[in-house]
Amino acid sequence: MNNKIYELYKKEIFLTQEELDEFKKKYINEENKVCGKDTLKGNLRDNISYSNFEKDKNYYYYFFKMSEGKYTAIKVNKKFPEEIEINSEDDKIRRENLRIVGEAIIYYYSEIVKYFQIKIASLDFEKLYGDYSEEGLKKIEKIIQEITLFYAKMYYRYPIREVRSTSTELHEVMEEYNIDEQFAELEKIISLIRDVTSYQLERKREKEKEKEDKRSENWNKIFAAIGTALAVIEIVQGFLIK
Repeated sequence: MNNKIYELYKKEIFLTQEELDEFKKKYINEENKVCGKDTLKGNLRDNISYSNFEKDKNYYYYFFKMSEGKYTAIKVNKKFPEEIEINSEDDKIRRENLRIVGEAIIYYYSEIVKYFQIKIASLDFEKLYGDYSEEGLKKIEKIIQEITLFYAKMYYRYPIREVRSTSTELHEVMEEYNIDEQFAELEKIISLIRDVTSYQLERKREKEKEKEDKRSENWNKIFAAIGTALAVIEIVQGFLIK
């Protein structure tokens, strides 16, 4: 795979909201499906589109939609393959175009796994284990949400549905880029994050129980004091009646 053909827009994994709004005006058309119905697995076909066709450009974009606010724009530094536009109503795509789509998917996988690795590396695990922190857990929660979205909508070990030579070639490229190994490492780290989260949630429950026990103890003291006061009042009232 020629890595120089593919690049992230502004070297960022996600478009900013401002960039996304601008791209939606100029380029993004989710009706521009990258391939036929039975070519890519699951949600991939529904969540990948290509930029509006422009003959005078020596590049075009693929847009990977992880959620409504999280789009990745991958620039393809070559002329737009016109046969996609010509055969837009056809259920098949030429082998060369499918290869480019597949390579763009692999490039996307390699970049997003780096993004997750950097996000996870930013977590201070020693601090997370040492001190219960609401802020730290919220940071973990956000990362887990992004990873879950990615796995649910975008990731397949074998992205191409049909058994064909292109699928075999792309799997070889995935092996070359160690995609499977990188995701296996990511899953191990996710497991570690779950351990940290479980540990901290258990600590939170213990702290809340301690607070509840303390609260109950305080209320018992208050009720005891009220009971004593009522008893004293009753005794005093008895003397007054006499």
